[in-house]
Amino acid sequence: MTGLLHNVSPKQVFKSDAVKKDFILSRTSGGPYPNVIFEVFGNEIIALLDSIPANTLVTVEFEIYGKSSTGKDGIPRYFNTFRAFNIIPVVDNTSVSVSENNQTVTEPKVN
Repeated sequence: MTGLLHNVSPKQVFKSDAVKKDFILSRTSGGPYPNVIFEVFGNEIIALLDSIPANTLVTVEFEIYGKSSTGKDGIPRYFNTFRAFNIIPVVDNTSVSVSENNQTVTEPKVN
């Protein structure tokens, strides 16, 4: 999914030492949901996210996670989250990124 990077949240650190950030991607392709909230986990992908300035055109590679929980009222609730595993800044005719495994990847520009 391609769009403009916006509203990166502060880093959250959990008791398990896991780290997380959220960010908003304003989609350039339009559609009924122009803003998508992503989450990222891990220091490497957070460092990548932090290296990209706000309002940069990026392509996000992600997975959709489904979660369920039962509230205190006994009613089950279901949630979907979009977890980014790579964020690729779009530069001229090519885009360059560093993915979680520290391999440099060059891909064609997404229009």
